[in-house]
Amino acid sequence: MYGATDDYLGESLTNPTVPLELRGLRHARIKIGRHAILGAHTVVLPGGELGEGTAVGAMSLVDKPLLDFGVYAGIPVRWVKERSRKLLALEDQLD
Repeated sequence: MYGATDDYLGESLTNPTVPLELRGLRHARIKIGRHAILGAHTVVLPGGELGEGTAVGAMSLVDKPLLDFGVYAGIPVRWVKERSRKLLALEDQLD
């Protein structure tokens, strides 16, 4: 997960050794909702948000907010289908 990233469009310099005033860093919050799950090697960029119950497939690229209880995958991530909410009832069975 990356809370900040360099601007690679050529409007600024990139590299952590370059002074900040010459870099075009983009900072944005990353939010992960309850019961959200990320597959292995998934990258979440600044501004990426996983809603409650969101599932993201392995090796995906999250670059935007994702809706609650959606299943997503791909580069960039795309909606695949709705995720079951049965896990909410199962959660109630926990002590």
